Amino acid sequence: MEFKKILFFIILIQVSTVLCMYRAYRARVMPFASVQKGAMKEVFYDLIDQAKTSLLVSVFTFADKEVARKLALAKARGVKVKVIMDSSSDRGSYSVKELLEEFDVPTLVYKASEGINHNKYVIADGNKSWISSMNFTNPAYSKNRESAVLTQVVT
Repeated sequence: MEFKKILFFIILIQVSTVLCMYRAYRARVMPFASVQKGAMKEVFYDLIDQAKTSLLVSVFTFADKEVARKLALAKARGVKVKVIMDSSSDRGSYSVKELLEEFDVPTLVYKASEGINHNKYVIADGNKSWISSMNFTNPAYSKNRESAVLTQVVT
């Protein structure tokens, strides 16, 4: 059953990507790099905070409890939130997955036996996408050399 859920999410992502590409000629594209201190984290947080209808999140390493809190708040205000994370994020005495589950945020853990989920993106409201090299960790925000692009379909 878990495999079918994962397959469904992967197909959903691919369809979303194709739809974004189909409308890409009318999209605004904003690149970011970690040399812009704090800019990536701020824009990333704002994307979650400003979502109105849906958030589809995929990440390899998810250790930032502030992102988990923001996703829970989004769900509380009526946003449909779904999270896909790698099994490496489901460890420790109190994992982010447990925090998300406390707030009934649907979370799918990609099993190690099926490979790894190395994707890092957020699709908000079906018309904004954040595609990044950045994991949801403090080193990714403050030390690592990361890059991201935020696209928004212009209607």
